[in-house]
Amino acid sequence: MPDISDIADPEELENRYLDKVIVYVEGEPDEKAYWAMLGPDVAHCLELKVPPTTGHEGVASQVAEERPTNPKIFGLLDGEEAATFGGMEYFIACEDPIFEVPGADGLLFILGHELENILILYGEFCEHISDDVRLNDLGKYSPSDIQYTLREFKQRFFAGALYKYAAKELRRNGSDCKIIDVGRFQAKVTTSSVLKDLRTEFLSEGTDWEAFRSALQSVISQVRSRFDAKDFDANEKTLELIRLADGKQLLNKMRSHFNNTARWEGHLVRNVSRAPFAERFRDLMMEKTGASV
Repeated sequence: MPDISDIADPEELENRYLDKVIVYVEGEPDEKAYWAMLGPDVAHCLELKVPPTTGHEGVASQVAEERPTNPKIFGLLDGEEAATFGGMEYFIACEDPIFEVPGADGLLFILGHELENILILYGEFCEHISDDVRLNDLGKYSPSDIQYTLREFKQRFFAGALYKYAAKELRRNGSDCKIIDVGRFQAKVTTSSVLKDLRTEFLSEGTDWEAFRSALQSVISQVRSRFDAKDFDANEKTLELIRLADGKQLLNKMRSHFNNTARWEGHLVRNVSRAPFAERFRDLMMEKTGASV
């Protein structure tokens, strides 16, 4: 163990002598939500932290800095970031709450595109929206009505996520391809029209359009291959597309459709924390980090 004087970063110093597993997450909302899923029983051996620089790059940087001299340092990233580390195939094939990507030392990834996907899939999402009404509106929307709308909206935000995955693949190989703002799918636009606009934008910026299309098709083919290999039925395919879609934008689209001022996330986090998902998430976190209750 190096001398205290050799450690210039106060964060690293605290982590080294705290003698706990430290898991960096992308931001304060993630920290609060994941902590609700983990529960207080692990607090003596594991701690969630937000790095000085937030976001996936901040987490990856902090882990890369500290982990070489402290194997108890980890990072937890959104599933979409697997593409940044060449792990798209592991993300697509993921069936557990947490997965790893070979070569991404110390980094863990959640099974959804981001936290919001978990809330939608495991937070009794449709049931909550159905109940989130005034007395006069009780029964206005049934969970099945909401599920139908979710199925309709998920397709466009899955398409938006595909564009992000393709761009991340290109950037990993040295391209400066921009990551599109999936918020553009909030408007009443078709996937084909967005693709056409992207082509115009990419060509004007000097991005290799054919390389982007090839990366996009590769991701689509991987998803289709998994669907075929698993022989998913229609409902299973829908759940997978929701898992891989841009969750934040999908949730916002549902909010604008049903209740533009709704504050659903707190309720959804609570529901997830009480679901079997949270227990499996906690078990995997302890297993993969080596933390011991």
